[in-house]
Amino acid sequence: MWDQLAFDDAIEVAYEFAAKRNDTLLIITSDHGNSNPGLNGMGGEYEASNKAMAMLQHAKCSFEELPNKLRNAGSADEVRDILKAQLGIEINGEEAAALAGTIKGNLPPIWNRQHRNLQGLLGQILSNYNGYGWTGTSHTADYTWITALGTGREEFHGLVRNTDAFYKMLKLFGLSRNLHPVLLFDDSDPDQVARVVLAGDEILALCLREGGSLSGEHGIGTEKCAVMHQMFTAQDLALMKRVKAVFNPSDALNPDKMFPDTRYCYESKRRLTAGRRGAAV
Repeated sequence: MWDQLAFDDAIEVAYEFAAKRNDTLLIITSDHGNSNPGLNGMGGEYEASNKAMAMLQHAKCSFEELPNKLRNAGSADEVRDILKAQLGIEINGEEAAALAGTIKGNLPPIWNRQHRNLQGLLGQILSNYNGYGWTGTSHTADYTWITALGTGREEFHGLVRNTDAFYKMLKLFGLSRNLHPVLLFDDSDPDQVARVVLAGDEILALCLREGGSLSGEHGIGTEKCAVMHQMFTAQDLALMKRVKAVFNPSDALNPDKMFPDTRYCYESKRRLTAGRRGAAV
């Protein structure tokens, strides 16, 4: 909860900055859900639900750190003392014994395999007191909130796939998506090898003519080094080589995998296809 409160404070700073500008978009979201938490109704007619949830304010330790503290417990009584000191929650003797046994490798019967570990059992036991239930201990596919404020916020209205957020940002920047062509070939057929290498070069040339680049998040490598001169001038390449030499004077790091050397790149392309059937360029 303290991490969440700190996150709220960070959002406030970002919001105040974005609110004063007409060229800034603030996006707040998550990459996925986790363990799909749910608030359980507590007590008869659920009258104890608010009181249970209020137990969180007594926590002095994160759920990430709590198992590390419990592993030092030598008995069920020590387990109870640690949880009371760190969370303000007094579990019963049976629950404490189950946790103490788990710490020693003796798990009680748990049919949900996601919960068959110390964290899973701890989450189940604590839910009896704070009302938070969990489906497991891994990433989940439940919905996550997405909020956008500022210029371009209309792109994020309604339900949005989290994987689409990246492409929406690219659109707002005036950029397009990466292109990942896949060419299948049989490396035992020299004609196919020659044609697929030529096709790869033609695709790269087309990308450059349309205003694209040779590479996005990946490096250049032996496949693309021979066409670097199509994107950069000789002066550009010379300057980049000088910069690389500052950090790599002996050329020990990935030699000949960034800058063009006609002989080497050609031979590397031939080796690139060797021993690979149905590979991609």
